[in-house]
Amino acid sequence: TVIQFLIGSTAPQVSKNRFGELTDPNEQRTRFEGDLAERKQLDIEPLSMPHNFLNDLKTGMPPSAGVALGVDRLLMLATGARTISEVLPFALHRNPQTGDIEWP
Repeated sequence: TVIQFLIGSTAPQVSKNRFGELTDPNEQRTRFEGDLAERKQLDIEPLSMPHNFLNDLKTGMPPSAGVALGVDRLLMLATGARTISEVLPFALHRNPQTGDIEWP
C-alpha cells in the first residue's frame, strides 16, 4: 500500500510516499511468478525465486512500514531548488523515441 503525503510544505517537490510492506506470502509468490513470466516473455534473464524470503513470510513477519524520502528531495528543501535537476549530481535524459535512459 502506498499513500502520498506532504512533509513540512505544500510544494509538490516535497511530497513523499508512505508505504506498508506486503506480508502475505501467497500474494508475494503470485507477484514473483508474474514477474518471472514477464521476464521470460521479454527475453530478459530470469531472477531466482526468493524461497527464503517467502518462507520467512509464512512464519510471520510483523506489520512494517516506512517513508521514501530521498537525499535529492532534502537537498531541494535545503537549497530552495524548484526542480530536482538543480540538485542531481548527474544528468538524466530519457530518449523520447525509445524510452531508454541516456547518460550524457
